[in-house]
Amino acid sequence: MSEEKQSLYSALFPYRPRFNDRSAAKGEKRGREPLEDFLTSALTDLLNRLTPREMKDAIEELFLDESSAAAWKRLCERQPETRLTWSAQQNLEGAGRCDIVLNDEKGPLLIIEAKIRAGYSESHSRSSSSEEDKGFRIKDRHQLVRYGQWLSEKCKTPEWRGALVLLTHFTEPPDDFISNEEEKYHVEFTSVCRWSRVFLWLKKLGQKNSKSNSQSVYFLANQLEKFLEEDNMNSETITIENLDAAKPFVIGEHAERIAASFSAIRGRLKPALKKLTEKRTIVDKTEERFSLPGSICDYCFFKSSGHLRDWCVEWGLCWPESPWAIDLRKHGHSIPGEVLWYIAVYDGGDNVDVQKNTKDLSQLERDLPNSWKIWKHDVDSGLFTVRGVSELLGDGNIDKVAEWMVREIQNIRPVVIELTRRRAAATKTRRAKTGVGKRQGKS
Repeated sequence: MSEEKQSLYSALFPYRPRFNDRSAAKGEKRGREPLEDFLTSALTDLLNRLTPREMKDAIEELFLDESSAAAWKRLCERQPETRLTWSAQQNLEGAGRCDIVLNDEKGPLLIIEAKIRAGYSESHSRSSSSEEDKGFRIKDRHQLVRYGQWLSEKCKTPEWRGALVLLTHFTEPPDDFISNEEEKYHVEFTSVCRWSRVFLWLKKLGQKNSKSNSQSVYFLANQLEKFLEEDNMNSETITIENLDAAKPFVIGEHAERIAASFSAIRGRLKPALKKLTEKRTIVDKTEERFSLPGSICDYCFFKSSGHLRDWCVEWGLCWPESPWAIDLRKHGHSIPGEVLWYIAVYDGGDNVDVQKNTKDLSQLERDLPNSWKIWKHDVDSGLFTVRGVSELLGDGNIDKVAEWMVREIQNIRPVVIELTRRRAAATKTRRAKTGVGKRQGKS
């Protein structure tokens, strides 16, 4: 980071999930990540600190579209003394847990589902008889539909049949969400708000001429605005400066050489990758290079027959100022202070048990080749090895890079095979306990 002091919220939230960022870049459905829950709680706390007038204005400005905003104004005019409160991480009986709920004295008015880039969850259980006795039964597995159905049943405020809001950064709404044709989501209003919009609202709220008489509102709005900016959630626009800076890397000689180099590396790695795990199928995503802040990457993942995805192998270039490189140094890893070639092996499964994965890695740490290290954080874990570009690209020949990567993949093979065996055993034990797969005749 720069010399500027980090925000209060950055100090309170020191960890950044890396696995989820990369799986999203590859189009995988993501699970819940800590940043989403953290931002949900921070925003809810701030909203509850607003004056009644500011709170009503914020609802209209942030979370409602033109038609729902008009209905909201009419409701506020008819009930000017209504007391509004926000609650975070509320359990909705039979419908799951939603991120934010707005309530008045009669009950819920609005539900907000907060996303960054996570996918949508689905329910796999039927309503209990007690829920049916209450006249409430979940009819759809999609979480937004479940939330809307719950809200339509519980909203008791006259002339307002509820609003369902998706607060998101990268996750797109379902195709039918905004139109809500035939009220599939059970409420009258559905809308989408972006975190970049929240950022602009916070910027205005955090100004010293804010209407709020609370210094805490000014301070927290300012700090949350800064936190969103630190996490690159303040904008989704591309400026002329961005385009000028990116030009050398997307057209011309630079882009062609990088693309050719990654294609050559992938071709040389294929034989070693195919031997990396036993009884696993390599899923080869040709020309699937992707980029993250401070890195250019390529990858493949493995899956066993009839099972979900297992281990992911990723390789590429990482700049020393990238979030991952900074995170590694923060956790005590000594890495070169130049651009790095790297290989990472991590659990690329659809249902990642970070605690179990980290425990297995710790037990096998002494079996690692000297060049491989483990990153073990609260939200993800895996294996990695790095080399500075000056060590491998002295003469500009990509063969040295490919030879190093092949050798490192061969060296790590015994550890990956053991990790895969442990994962399979844990899956088998879990299925035996829950009885999953028995009706299909699976072992």
